[in-house]
Amino acid sequence: MKILQEINLDFARDTLPITVFAKQYDQESRFVKITPLNHGQPCELESGVTARLQVTKADKTQVINDATIENGVINAELTAQVLAAEGVAVAEIGLYKGGSLLSSQSFYVNVRGSAYDQNKVKSSDEYGSLVDALGAVQGALDKTDAAAQKANSAADSVGQAIEKATKAEESANAAAAAAREAAAAVGEEIDGIMIVDNDDNTKYLGKFRISSGHPAL
Repeated sequence: MKILQEINLDFARDTLPITVFAKQYDQESRFVKITPLNHGQPCELESGVTARLQVTKADKTQVINDATIENGVINAELTAQVLAAEGVAVAEIGLYKGGSLLSSQSFYVNVRGSAYDQNKVKSSDEYGSLVDALGAVQGALDKTDAAAQKANSAADSVGQAIEKATKAEESANAAAAAAREAAAAVGEEIDGIMIVDNDDNTKYLGKFRISSGHPAL
């Protein structure tokens, strides 16, 4: 079930009062199709513009909800909160882009009382646009937290790799020290080996060490 009412709203001047009929407690069934005008002429909406329905109800509570834009026409839903309070609500369309705001002339929603007071919708403020914006911010924060956790995990992995390398170096140094101690225990220190080839082509394999900066047999 869907009731669609079409109106023209001027963003450059006021016109005769425009009133939309609605019934209290209706929900997900009443919509307003709005053609934007500029001094009575069609007004082309820029790309990147967000349209919002802004309402002050008869009981002075307020509603601000996002509307949709399709082919230059604005479609706004009269939500259960817009229709929660009996009486005449004052409404307008706000066009948002970056830090700028352009508001239309006001129009009126005549919310006629329900014959059967179901008392199922208590009138209160409704800020759907703000909730959507906060949801987007929360989503960005969640992504930032996830990225931070990945970065911390990567940092931990690097730290563990450094720790392993340090332990390997310490193990190598300990092995070298043990080798030196073993050589000292047998009373022999060998710095290298060399092959001696004398005149009669006899080859000898000799061990040498460094003494006073020179190799000595």
